[in-house]
Amino acid sequence: VKVYDKDGVNPDTTITEFEYNKNTRHFTLNANINTTTVKFRFAITDSSVLEGFAGGVAVEGKDKYLDYDTFEYSYNDLKRGVNTKIVTVSAAGIGSNAYHLDVVITESDFSITNIQFGKDSDKNDYITFNPDTFDYAFTVPYKTHELNLDIDAKGVSTLVYVNDVQLDRVQDETNMTSHHSKIVALRSATTTTFKITYKGTDGINKGDKTYTITITRSAASAVNTLKTLEVFVNDDAVDGQRQNNKITGFNSNTTNYLISLTSTKLSKFISMLKQAQM
Repeated sequence: VKVYDKDGVNPDTTITEFEYNKNTRHFTLNANINTTTVKFRFAITDSSVLEGFAGGVAVEGKDKYLDYDTFEYSYNDLKRGVNTKIVTVSAAGIGSNAYHLDVVITESDFSITNIQFGKDSDKNDYITFNPDTFDYAFTVPYKTHELNLDIDAKGVSTLVYVNDVQLDRVQDETNMTSHHSKIVALRSATTTTFKITYKGTDGINKGDKTYTITITRSAASAVNTLKTLEVFVNDDAVDGQRQNNKITGFNSNTTNYLISLTSTKLSKFISMLKQAQM
């Protein structure tokens, strides 16, 4: 195995590990952070066909493996994290075997940089995140039954989990960061705890911090009154806009209101009530 820099000429000699698990037919290559291309050579019998790579080049001379047909393939455009390629070798009348080629480009610098649950009714953040503060708690009103959870992380290959469930990820390869999001549901009169963890390099390296957010959703109010009450007559509308609210000075503790209508409007109002079966 030879790993090349972008120029495709100079080998990268900083390979730390290359291993093969014969039980799972799994190849793993740990490559340098700047690796963008890996070249694999495969030796197969003359009756076999290799699929999964395109543009193979036959290898001859001293680089050929014994008397087997040997081909070199380039795995290009590698990204940070786990790059997986599945290769199948088959022979007519015999069957086929699938091999996993994982090129792992490790991001050693990965962490959570921000956690947000949106803003309250006063347009303030529910929490002020600090990477070195691990516990947060706040209360939301009964009408808030869900919140948008947004998490920013250092590392384009970082994975983030909430209560061990992986969040959706959007990668920013320009800044080598990632954004993770989820809508979290809240039950009435219940305190819900969210434990946020993370892993680097597509889940290979475990993060060393856990953030705990405790959210309490208030119970529904025991006061069953109207907040507002308005009555309009259709004939008073101007350009389709309602006019002349018939109830002024509404008070949620007042339960009886008198509405005065002209005889014409009253007959229309009664007819409307009958049609509505009220």
